[in-house]
Amino acid sequence: MHVFDFQPYVNANHPDLFALIQGFIATHPQAKYTEINARGDQISNSVDDLHHASLRIHAGFVARGVTPNDTICVVCTSLFELIPTIWAAMRIGGVHILPVHINQATLARGQVVDVVADWAVRLSEPMIVTSIPLDGLMDKLPNQRIVDLGELLSTRETAPAPITRKPVKFLFKTSGTTARQKLVVVDEPTLFHRYPTQKRAPVLDASLTMQPFDGLSLSTLILPNTPQMVYLQPDHFAAQPLSGLRIIEQFKIPLISLSSSFAARVITEFHNTGAIFDLSHVKTLGFGAEMTVPTVVREMTQVLAKCGAKNPAIGIGYGMTEVGLICQAPAQSQTEFFAQTDVTSGPCRPGVSVRITDHDGNRVANGQSGRIEVHAPRKLFSGYYNDPAASGDAITHDGWFRTGDLGVWHNGQITVIGREKNTIISNGKNVALEHIEKIIGQIDPISPPYVAAVSARDDKSATDTLVVFIATPKLGPYKTEQLCQIVKQIVAERTGIAIAHLYLIAQSEFPFGPSGKLLRQRLLSDHQNKRWIPHSYQTLSRKPSTDEIDPWLITKWQSTFNMTTPPDGQTNLFAVGGDSLTCAKLVGAVEQQYNCRINLPAFYKKPTLRNLARCLENATKRNANMSDADINNDPAALRRKIALYFGAWSGERTHPDSLIIGANTKGCKPPLFLICQAKDEFEALAKQMGQDQPVYAMRSLVEVSRNYSGAAYDALIDHYFTQMQGILRDQNFAIMGVCQGGMIAVELAKRFDEIKRAPSRLILLEWAFKQGEYSNAVDLIYCASGPTVDIYQIPQIKGPDWRSQFPQHQVTALNCDHLDPFKPEYITSLHDALLKMPLAP
Repeated sequence: MHVFDFQPYVNANHPDLFALIQGFIATHPQAKYTEINARGDQISNSVDDLHHASLRIHAGFVARGVTPNDTICVVCTSLFELIPTIWAAMRIGGVHILPVHINQATLARGQVVDVVADWAVRLSEPMIVTSIPLDGLMDKLPNQRIVDLGELLSTRETAPAPITRKPVKFLFKTSGTTARQKLVVVDEPTLFHRYPTQKRAPVLDASLTMQPFDGLSLSTLILPNTPQMVYLQPDHFAAQPLSGLRIIEQFKIPLISLSSSFAARVITEFHNTGAIFDLSHVKTLGFGAEMTVPTVVREMTQVLAKCGAKNPAIGIGYGMTEVGLICQAPAQSQTEFFAQTDVTSGPCRPGVSVRITDHDGNRVANGQSGRIEVHAPRKLFSGYYNDPAASGDAITHDGWFRTGDLGVWHNGQITVIGREKNTIISNGKNVALEHIEKIIGQIDPISPPYVAAVSARDDKSATDTLVVFIATPKLGPYKTEQLCQIVKQIVAERTGIAIAHLYLIAQSEFPFGPSGKLLRQRLLSDHQNKRWIPHSYQTLSRKPSTDEIDPWLITKWQSTFNMTTPPDGQTNLFAVGGDSLTCAKLVGAVEQQYNCRINLPAFYKKPTLRNLARCLENATKRNANMSDADINNDPAALRRKIALYFGAWSGERTHPDSLIIGANTKGCKPPLFLICQAKDEFEALAKQMGQDQPVYAMRSLVEVSRNYSGAAYDALIDHYFTQMQGILRDQNFAIMGVCQGGMIAVELAKRFDEIKRAPSRLILLEWAFKQGEYSNAVDLIYCASGPTVDIYQIPQIKGPDWRSQFPQHQVTALNCDHLDPFKPEYITSLHDALLKMPLAP
């Protein structure tokens, strides 16, 4: 640990946050910020570099006549645009500062102008500082001031002079779980008092932030606090939940801070991929931002234990944008933490008082639940920007802040039990939805936080009704029915409220916001729009039988495999001429006919008609009135369709739903990752290359989608990329793409190159596409009797310019046709060609 001496920069009578920042810059000029962007690129800048950038921006502000009365809206995608602009604005002093974090999804959908225009109207046309083109904004707001950040950075730097400045005011976005975000006004002295300013403060070697930087996390970023500050863009973490662990391993970060929702996604991806990291340096695991789920904490400690962390302590915190950190429990040993009946957020922080009141504002007795109110004069926000009504409602007549949370004060510590608005009032009972979720989450095998309770008012009901969503458990129909009835019974017994509607949905359908909070309003909309079919409780008189098979299913099986006689129910589909394509078409037709989702691993484990009937009984229902999602825009739908084709492929999988399978995985040679169209190609190549050569297969989009771009495609690449990283350690590896699979292969090679782990070989068989380029070495193989031969043999022919796409290319011809390389009579020639391209340099 390092030590930073705050005392020379602290003036109790004149709290100056900017002086703290300048003090850190002066004493730690080589401290670094590292940002991991949405694509996984790692970019670093020293504090001193950012300081000089801020001086240039400040000179540009002065040249443009910026005054302390201005409002500055910083619209950016990168931390390295934001930090120096904020510092420059603080040097001006007196201004209001609103950071707006533009994520990749907003950019991809072309919604930047609309987002900026909305904030500009709310701020009465501020000065917008950005490097993002805002074509069309002036059509909406003709008088809007826009300053190009690049022009500010090109301004000549002036020597910093002693300054007399007014404190700035920051505008922080609330979490956004409501339809319209409020802006929390926090002035500089208030933010100053939220920082620890003791004489000598221990500083960790490195810290990690993963929240959007236009919320409260900005306060932890504008004041450098460690020699190495790492910022992981939320887009990247959302696409690759294990990226956080990978960064913690790389930078030896000793403290992990997560919400329960974020942790649950990390846990799920960890088990799905089988990835292992060296986290032996992790000492503390912190939770906050929402209610802490003990089962998630336990599973997260198990993940860390598998990665070498030796019993890290557990810390819990409770805070809000409006007041900062309210309570913080001292880090406990795991034994102490799991011995607790309820998760406590600990005692109040210095300068903060808490009371629990009833609906009339009267204090309740110790141990009773009620509204959490906070008194922290030096840390409290100034109000909500341009919203006097909301500002007034937030403060009691005697100056206490209404948090909107419900909790219990017991023995000097607080336990948060939910949000006041997240309650259900039914038949005279008022119960927190988080309390209901906690009850359900403790029922095995339900996995919190993939549990959601919402309150709905049906047209025919005079009272609120309870709607519950849980992740679909992988159980048989009988056990699923048992579980649903247990959930219904326990909730009724513990709360006195009956579940009106219970939905079983996939984990991927649970909506979480950028900060990891569950967006219940979206699930409520899904219920109101009848997106899902609720579970229908059945009488459990006997286990369901599959002896009687639906005649439609029998007819469809018979027609799919061109059988002259009806199937007997026990015949394996591969024994009647089936393959992965016909199998996928069969399951797709069944899902469309019955409006359901089949458990693919369960069916492909025993692909018979009778087992298909069993799987159909246990299938997840979906609304019959809704069409299939557009696979070009819906990542889950695209992965589902690939799974239909891929599920029948045989090989080793890290988990049942894996989209990568392996052969010869015990081999000692560098692995080859193959993106191809058919399992026969994978099996033939793996067999020919021998047991010493590990081969891992992924499926291309042939017969799945023609779109090799867009959100769903990018998410698929992210998924493949993450799974590959889970398989790989530090060894060399190669990537090979067959025909259209080459486009995926090129994209994956570029992703690995961006993190300085480029494959030792990129091999493209029958490449004939204009999309894709790669600057490293590429081996191109074409079939001399195939349709691509002219592209390779006649330089003047119009077509894909593979020479400029792949400047470092080598070309090899096979004496066969386009569909032949993996056939028995030609596989040796393909193998010989690959042997001339060693997979290790």
